[in-house]
Amino acid sequence: MRAVGIDISKWQSTYKPNDEAKFVIMRSGYGLMPDKCFEDFYDAAYLANMPIGAYHYFSSGSPWKAQVDFFLEQVDGKVFSKFALDFETGYNSMSRNFALCAVKWIDTVAAETGIEPLLYTSPYTYRDNLLAHTKDVSRFKLWIAQYPSRSWNSYLQTIAEKLTGEPWLKPTGRSDWAFWQFTDKGDGKKYGVGSASVDLNIMNGTESFISDSTPEPPNDPPATKPIIVKGITPDGKHVTITVEIEQ
Repeated sequence: MRAVGIDISKWQSTYKPNDEAKFVIMRSGYGLMPDKCFEDFYDAAYLANMPIGAYHYFSSGSPWKAQVDFFLEQVDGKVFSKFALDFETGYNSMSRNFALCAVKWIDTVAAETGIEPLLYTSPYTYRDNLLAHTKDVSRFKLWIAQYPSRSWNSYLQTIAEKLTGEPWLKPTGRSDWAFWQFTDKGDGKKYGVGSASVDLNIMNGTESFISDSTPEPPNDPPATKPIIVKGITPDGKHVTITVEIEQ
């Protein structure tokens, strides 16, 4: 399946899900700091039955294991289809140890949750600050940040409307990609966020992003469609109730 979705953080300020985005990936935190909008964004997406992903902005200023524990605490009790580690040069000190710690973060979160996080990065950051230090990064599925540098309007239209194309610059030694963040200039109002613009992402045709909260269809489906009701209890727990009406 190929679809366009958004990734959001506190910079979007508000989020009201609609049918324009087929999935949403939201920042849970950065380093050991929570994203102040994460809980509200999650509640909105959960109640709208949106396929949801969570990403963590990796910081060289905090121990990697503490960041693992922090992330696991942030996502505990919630339903996610994807996780991701955001590895960037901004606000970070690049080093071999930082690259090795990123590998440890992804492997540990995968072992603890059963969901292997995507690696979000740019082609040059992957080459110069990850692969240069460890080949282990080649094991991870990529969420590539790579924006058009030519005929921006027509190229973006081709991607968004026809759901075609792929990054023309890929990380060294990689021809594969799972998600591609192809612009930071999506129409915020169109996609239901409070900011003027929002990041847009396209899924590779071989990648799936199915919400874990969506029940598998039975072998012999009933004549009537089950009614699925989602809610949040006063103490913050997320609940799903499925009601089947017998004929």
